[in-house]
Amino acid sequence: MFLGKGKKLSLTVLTALLSMVMLAACGDNTNTPAPAATTAAATTAAATTAAATTAAAATTAAATSGTGASATLPASLSPSSLNANLNGSGSTLVAPALKVWQTNFGSLASNVKINYPGGGSGQGRSDFLTGKTDFGDSDVQITADEAKKNNKNLSDILQLPATLAAVVLSYNLQGVSELKLTPDTICGMYTGKITSWNDPKIAADNSGVTLPNTPIKFAVRADNSGTSQVFTSYLSAICPDFKSTVGASGQPKWEGAGISVTSAPGNDGVAGLVKQGEGTIGYNEVAYAIQNKIAYATLKNAAGNFVKPTLDNISAAAESASPDQNLQVNLINQPGPNAWPISTTTYMLLNKTYSDKAKGQALVAFAWYAIHQGQTDAKNVNYAPLPASLVTKIEAQLKTIQAGGAPVLQ
Repeated sequence: MFLGKGKKLSLTVLTALLSMVMLAACGDNTNTPAPAATTAAATTAAATTAAATTAAAATTAAATSGTGASATLPASLSPSSLNANLNGSGSTLVAPALKVWQTNFGSLASNVKINYPGGGSGQGRSDFLTGKTDFGDSDVQITADEAKKNNKNLSDILQLPATLAAVVLSYNLQGVSELKLTPDTICGMYTGKITSWNDPKIAADNSGVTLPNTPIKFAVRADNSGTSQVFTSYLSAICPDFKSTVGASGQPKWEGAGISVTSAPGNDGVAGLVKQGEGTIGYNEVAYAIQNKIAYATLKNAAGNFVKPTLDNISAAAESASPDQNLQVNLINQPGPNAWPISTTTYMLLNKTYSDKAKGQALVAFAWYAIHQGQTDAKNVNYAPLPASLVTKIEAQLKTIQAGGAPVLQ
């Protein structure tokens, strides 16, 4: 009679097992190897069990890793249901991170298109307040007066921290790849008291470095800039003379500090000025210095330690900082031993109410992605993740957004 392949295997295994029993009964099984068929069957069974275990582990990992759609987006917003064109503008400080988010979120929700040309924080606030865009981004928050001038109520707006960033002092000095600067020397430079790169105060902190007898030139932002606001806030914190003559501003009047400047729009514009001008110093988000292969200084922080703008040191600046009720947080010159002194967050600007349901859903999904998986994705372009405690507060704010007459998140 013809036996199928499976029956042949079963008969072989039974025969082998019977042989083992007979050998055991005869006391002759010591050091006797198992028949090949038995070994093969046992190996197959073990492999099947291992495969099942691996599959179960993989399923569990996918459910908890945050890389799957269900973990990246709220359960009520499936990627396939999202369909909208979103227009935004604003901060160039966050633009490298936002470019990564556009790409990765676009892969997740392929029917959502995000347009973000930058333009500076001032333009981002203006465009958002006048209804030209669906969302904005600014390194400084909209004030009540600014909202009122545009016939908006601040209570109708959400300003949500999006990531942590570092502003650096980038420079162009031939043969100088490492440079240390203290608050005292930075203050002297930006108030016109230190005018040459080989000034004794700079040289004192850079033993063994040959500093050129070159005039210090300054590259600054031409537009209304959140990066300028962050940097001048730092200068105001470390330098009473600068605070009294110029102060923190998105469009500072540098002549009040007694220095002559060259200006360009955007973080990329300042990076270009530094790269092209020997003896020039400027301020940029660190991603622009890295992308343009421009050197940037190691700074002495509030704790008296020389530090670099690593992800850990940017995060350290947020450890002791507490957000207010509007989630505004000050990271300038924080006291931690490793804190980068010119750290900042940047704020995504959203309305609490959207008449267009599809746009409202897409915006909430994009913001949710940005503060979750987007934090990991942005590390690749040198942005540090938000603290978990702050993410929880942002989630609560996102749950207040309504679109098409109903809450987006149930």
